[in-house]
Amino acid sequence: MVKQFESDQYYRSFKSWDHVVTMLFGILSRCDSMIEASEGLQGMRGKLNHLNLAKAPAKSSAGDGLRNRSNAFFEALYYQLAALPYLPSSPPLDLFKDGKLIHMIERHYLGGRPATMIADNLVNAFYEFC
Repeated sequence: MVKQFESDQYYRSFKSWDHVVTMLFGILSRCDSMIEASEGLQGMRGKLNHLNLAKAPAKSSAGDGLRNRSNAFFEALYYQLAALPYLPSSPPLDLFKDGKLIHMIERHYLGGRPATMIADNLVNAFYEFC
């Protein structure tokens, strides 16, 4: 999709993935601006590898990307994710006993369910198998 929309064409260090992660971080952290989101990511430098980011975006790069990058890429990304039969979520939750898998909650079961329902499933599996 990045190639299709050439969304990285004019950006040397602030790639489309970095932009998406920065915007999602800003939304989930309730940031009021891209500058605030960039500063928040800069404060988490040691943990950025978990987000597949080499470094936190500079405030100016994030602002330029927000102003200048075509929204067609983000629109297509949104519709591609919305068309999935289930929302992407974390990997499955597995319960092991003596090194053997005894219970698994598939990722499609995790998406869209309340945390209490998932916790009840794990607690019931623990009592049943352990």
